[in-house]
Amino acid sequence: MSSFFKRRATVLVAIAALWAGLAMPVNAAGGPTISDTFERRGPDELSPSGHSVLADCQAPGPVDPEGWPGASATLKINQFDGYSRIVIKMRDARPDTYYTVWLRLGGTDSNGNPFGGNPVTGGQATPLAATHTLPDLLASTGAGNGNAEQPNGFFTDKRGRATFRTVVDFPIVGGAYPWQRFPNWDPDDPQLPADDPAIYPVAIAGPQGPYTLRIVSHCTDGVGHGLTSGPREWWFDWTVGS
Repeated sequence: MSSFFKRRATVLVAIAALWAGLAMPVNAAGGPTISDTFERRGPDELSPSGHSVLADCQAPGPVDPEGWPGASATLKINQFDGYSRIVIKMRDARPDTYYTVWLRLGGTDSNGNPFGGNPVTGGQATPLAATHTLPDLLASTGAGNGNAEQPNGFFTDKRGRATFRTVVDFPIVGGAYPWQRFPNWDPDDPQLPADDPAIYPVAIAGPQGPYTLRIVSHCTDGVGHGLTSGPREWWFDWTVGS
């Protein structure tokens, strides 16, 4: 082979290697990238607040009587330097509606014993939000304090479409929620729902939990409720490693 063709072959191999590297599921900082779809929950399933899409998200006028069966949601996570960048896209869901995203912290081990949970609320999940937003989430917790400006919330448009983007200061895959970063932590704050609130890292649930991320709507009152879910209707679940 001539030197010209050898050089050309070398260049082609280098280009092929470059494209292969660009196609690998990693981000610029070298962390893992996940692209996946959410699982749709049944529109007639009742959340712990006793609400469902079918019962509570219908409205007068031309609405889908079956609870928007074509609704879908996709997820992309990029992890880098102890952070996670999340992009969620929803399509064909209930239009002009407020939704929030939740991160599961509680699960059940192989012997059926519960573990984990939210140490400041006593629940099993927490808003998908960076720790610097915890004071604002706490301020909107409790009766009469909800609003539609939650860091884990978003609205769909008139076509039922939405894109939610956020960056959190912890890895979702193989990580833990760093409660110890709660700014100006006051365990005696009366708005903290737990009987004995505390702050310490809590592992994020994987397949041992019912979900890792969950999307819910707030059709009954149109607002989020801070650190607690409040009245909500289940839409989508995603479990890491499933």
